[in-house]
Amino acid sequence: MESDQAVALQQPPVKLEQQSVSRRSFRIMYLAVFLLSLVTAGTVYINSSYLTQYFSSGWMETLYILGAIGNIVGLVVGPNLIRRWSNFHCLTVYLAGEAVALFSLATIHIMWIVAIFFVLQQMLPPLALFSFDIVLERAIDTESITGGVRSLYLTASNAAYIIVPFFAGTVINAYSFQAVYAITGIIVVLVVLLALARFTRTEPQRFRQVSILDSIRSFPTRPGLMEVFGSDLLLQSFYAIMSIVLPLYLFHVMKFPWQTIGLIISIMLIPFVIFEAPLGRVFDYFRVERDVIMVGFFIMGASTAVMFFDTSHSIITWAALLFIGRIGASFVEVGNEYSFFRRVNETDAGFISVFRSTYPLSYIIGPLALAILGSSSSSLSFIVIAFLMLCGIFIAYRLPPRPRRV
Repeated sequence: MESDQAVALQQPPVKLEQQSVSRRSFRIMYLAVFLLSLVTAGTVYINSSYLTQYFSSGWMETLYILGAIGNIVGLVVGPNLIRRWSNFHCLTVYLAGEAVALFSLATIHIMWIVAIFFVLQQMLPPLALFSFDIVLERAIDTESITGGVRSLYLTASNAAYIIVPFFAGTVINAYSFQAVYAITGIIVVLVVLLALARFTRTEPQRFRQVSILDSIRSFPTRPGLMEVFGSDLLLQSFYAIMSIVLPLYLFHVMKFPWQTIGLIISIMLIPFVIFEAPLGRVFDYFRVERDVIMVGFFIMGASTAVMFFDTSHSIITWAALLFIGRIGASFVEVGNEYSFFRRVNETDAGFISVFRSTYPLSYIIGPLALAILGSSSSSLSFIVIAFLMLCGIFIAYRLPPRPRRV
């Protein structure tokens, strides 16, 4: 490893005709992440229900964990793969593999093959998003626009999550789970074509961190990174547990049809589009991200605790509770992104890799927690989530505050 680094340092930097992505290319990134988010939004809330057709609860949770482990391995080797073969080539391989996995889930009904391609379908999109992070950090040439760019990037991603769930529920009612996987596979192909057309000249400068172990050791030395890592791990664990529990609970306990569940989830996700872009602008000028994250965790904890005590079968009540909870989640999400990415740049691929590991780690923590609770559709999950989110207030409080501009 050390010899490889020495050789890399002796090599001259890669010369490109276009050393940085133009500001106009931000919209290409927004389109790309929107399309990829259509894929994850279309599958994340149906995966657990789809797997129950083939596997028991214990096996289903095992598959989630295997997908998360595969993603962590990909993030560990990701910086070195990019250094050796370029970010563009890694991105296209990740996307092509995801398309194959989705088409396979749509057409193959053999249990062990479903298991293999489900694991691939879980592990590859976060790796593609890691490559997108490298492209976007290359484009941000001054930290004064980090909040605006990153918040719009998140808004483009989250817009997909509002649009897709209702239509996914409608497709499932009319056709099947397999139809959703086929449609999302086609969308991934479109992302591949977009990458081929636009991302061939967006390679980052040579990385300072090419060893994941060096990155992990150096991570705590950068002020604020450990705190924002902990905050994001809690947030991603919230997403992971809720993506498994919520659809099963609404379908099996509340007895809502899939079309209704899709509508509730679409309403639930509206706050991400409403709040994140304005908050990103606010952070660039007023530097209140720590306070906003703390408020977000309180809202998430309080609203989720109410779900534990709510036994009504009212669609309006559930949509309202979930909507309020995601207001808090949107605060935490944009605050975490801003807090982290204002502290790194495109040469910090190792640090970005460590930070993005919160997503797969959450899909280890979440299924394990559900296995301990004994049911993936138990209301007890809500009170556990509420307690964890309230713990997030104390983690956010430890973020180093920045002096406000006068």
